[in-house]
Amino acid sequence: MKNDVFWFTHDANATDDEKIMMLIDQLGLEGYGIYWVLIEKLRGTDNFKLSFTIVPILARRYNTTAEKMLTVIKQYNLFQYDDEGFFFSPSLINRMQKWIDKKEKNSIAGKISAQKRLLLSSKNNEIEQTFNTCSTSVQLEENRIEENNTEQYKENIKKEKVFNFKKALIDLGVEEQIVNDWLIVRKNKKAANTLTAFNIIKKQIELTNSSANDCIKMAVGHSWQGFKAKWYNNETNSFGISKYNADDYISDDKDYIRFRTWMKENCPICDSEDNFNISRITSSEFIKLKEKFSGQEIADTILAIENRKDLIGKYSSLYITVNNWLKNKNK
Repeated sequence: MKNDVFWFTHDANATDDEKIMMLIDQLGLEGYGIYWVLIEKLRGTDNFKLSFTIVPILARRYNTTAEKMLTVIKQYNLFQYDDEGFFFSPSLINRMQKWIDKKEKNSIAGKISAQKRLLLSSKNNEIEQTFNTCSTSVQLEENRIEENNTEQYKENIKKEKVFNFKKALIDLGVEEQIVNDWLIVRKNKKAANTLTAFNIIKKQIELTNSSANDCIKMAVGHSWQGFKAKWYNNETNSFGISKYNADDYISDDKDYIRFRTWMKENCPICDSEDNFNISRITSSEFIKLKEKFSGQEIADTILAIENRKDLIGKYSSLYITVNNWLKNKNK
């Protein structure tokens, strides 16, 4: 790519984007700077993707933390990530693809224009005939490339039709309705339903010692586009019971018991797992919040989130959201 690697389009009003505004509101200009560092690094790759393994390295290099970088990547819908451990920016890919297509068209047009200038400089009939032949050859080459691309596309479609992602999940023991729900999640997150993706998911399910139906059901509940055994294990205890089931909120801490009652009565939206992938604040998380903030501060912040229905669904964890809001407020 030579010097092209140092260039990409950048909207002058990027800060007016709602997701960027939310990022700056919660993480300040440091979060905004982290976003553009990640975009620049993605631009420098051949396929505009980066592995999550490089996040700690980038954090050390640019004097921030891996936690903040992961928050920027995962919490604001500015980036997406696949089952192979890579993250990317759909916006950057879209912009660069348009630029690459335009560059290739300009290159072809430039070559044809150069041929015209060379051949039209002479009135010799033989040269004119050569020009016509060259022009025809270029057109034939373009037609050949287009036909090859069309044939390749048709071939890919045929291959996709051979493998049925939905049927494979059902054959694995997943209920059809759960499969349908998960396909919607994957479609919204632009996940590919290929044989390779299925084999990776199947391998991860086998590592959990749980049924495929339970695993995919949890993936639907948490809006996961893929599935990994460690995600499932992080959400379950040693008995295989989801740590976010209501039974796991039984606690001897009287303050926490009162807090849970208050949440149910005053904040039904924040207390619902339909609005947060990881919704209810656990006993241990409640203790952490109390160590840093007053009960009034915690209650006021949750009520503020409850009343901001436009934010519901944008965050994965109520605990992390409350903690971040209070930290930013007390700066």
